[in-house]
Amino acid sequence: MPRFSSEHLCSEWLAINARFTADAQRFVIDFACQHAASLSEHFYREMLADPGASQFLSNDEVQNRLGQSMQRWVAGLFAPTTEEGIFRLIAEQRKIGEVHARIGIPVHLVLRGARCLKDRFVHLLHHASELDENTRFAATRLASDTVDLAMEIMGHAYSVSHDRNSRAEEAYRLFAITQNIANEKDQQRAALFDWENQLMFSQAIGTLPGELPRIQASDFGLWFRHKGIHAFEGSDEARAVMDTMEEIDNVLLPLFGTDEQNTALATSRVDLLKDLRDKVKSIRFHLGNLFEQNNELEAGRDVLT
Repeated sequence: MPRFSSEHLCSEWLAINARFTADAQRFVIDFACQHAASLSEHFYREMLADPGASQFLSNDEVQNRLGQSMQRWVAGLFAPTTEEGIFRLIAEQRKIGEVHARIGIPVHLVLRGARCLKDRFVHLLHHASELDENTRFAATRLASDTVDLAMEIMGHAYSVSHDRNSRAEEAYRLFAITQNIANEKDQQRAALFDWENQLMFSQAIGTLPGELPRIQASDFGLWFRHKGIHAFEGSDEARAVMDTMEEIDNVLLPLFGTDEQNTALATSRVDLLKDLRDKVKSIRFHLGNLFEQNNELEAGRDVLT
């Protein structure tokens, strides 16, 4: 995901301020500082009442740490007017977004909190009797636009951090699977052989086609579909194993429904068994190649590391 430069974001922040007079900017700065405690209190009262948000909060945390942090954030959001100050503010929003991603706070809760703050800010402005309508409108727009830009920066940092964490978790998961794959070789060969024996036994006792054991539902099939395919991801052999299992379950097994009293059909049944045996041999062959390739990779990694 592309990262917006601090210079670009700073120019946007300055452009928002430039749309309003110096008096309007000064009023919003003073108003935010004056009501920071009230805004913080309202924010956490609403968040603690929300079932989704309350699981990330506690009254003790709000009283001892988070409440003061929110007051500083509100008071400081409108204060910087120089590029240097805005760069520091942008870095702070990015840091907050990364923290939200790290502890797993959903984006919709962050946006809900921003909406809660803006609503309260507007409510306080409408009850400021000393304001004329033009100043009230300008202050509302400036506060809303500034909070929106801060949320945009937080949201982008959240997405970048979340994507990075997801890739790291996926890489670790696949690494763990690959590390353990060598231990699976004999076990999965045995599981494949066990499914084949079960199928032959079911055939011998006349099990109906719809009740024959499916390879994709066998121990081997479940392992390969949920673990092996990820460990061998991207290889032609892995795709061949998946395709062969699907063909066995969806094409061959439904054909085992003939009456053995009919000689022609019984001959066809033998041909089906031979075809099935060939496909199982194909799976074993591709599986052996996959394990061999993994062993070569492991040997290369040991030498390199």
